[in-house]
Amino acid sequence: MKGTPMKTSSSEAGWRMVFSFLTSRLATLGAAAALALIATPGAKANVIETFHLSGHVGTTFGSKLAFAGTMELDFSDDFTSYTPESLEIRVGGRSLFTKISSVAFGAGVGSLYASNSTRDTLALTFDANTWIGFDQARIVNGQLVFGTLNEFLFGASGTVSRDLSDPPIIDPPPPPVIDPPVPVSSAAVPELSTWAMMLVGLAGLGFAARRRRRLSLLAERA
Repeated sequence: MKGTPMKTSSSEAGWRMVFSFLTSRLATLGAAAALALIATPGAKANVIETFHLSGHVGTTFGSKLAFAGTMELDFSDDFTSYTPESLEIRVGGRSLFTKISSVAFGAGVGSLYASNSTRDTLALTFDANTWIGFDQARIVNGQLVFGTLNEFLFGASGTVSRDLSDPPIIDPPPPPVIDPPVPVSSAAVPELSTWAMMLVGLAGLGFAARRRRRLSLLAERA
């Protein structure tokens, strides 16, 4: 009959529900993938190791000045490199040594050079070849220069030890073992997005065929 609005059939309504469900499902999957990328953890932070130094520095007159303090080094994740982070060493009544000039290894001996706000300089050497596996070493020599007093103090003895509450300085981890590639079947499996597009296409074809059939029936009855 002319002028009578066509009612939506239950089949047509069902296809619309399927299409709406697939659309919302794809949107949910996209949001989940984005969140997974955001939540992916980054590289580990570098490892801060604390070392305790203590001992004595001898003067030219035979007297001794005690020294004690801490040093922090910032190691890379695999302990193959490091950079000085902080230093605090007190020598007698002098200003606190807080400036690291260098920390290095060479010819089986570690060395530390530092200074303070009053232009004093401190040099210490200890018997260690590398930081890898390091826990403690003997301070075997050193020199202290009082810059403003123009007085020299020679020799040193003591220890430098790692804070055992820190992560141990370990050898770099071995390279990962890569398994041989698994043979892939020649029949490729469609991805989830491909399945979704196929379903949406089938739904559209079914809806179009259903609508065409309905229109032809109405035309015959008219």
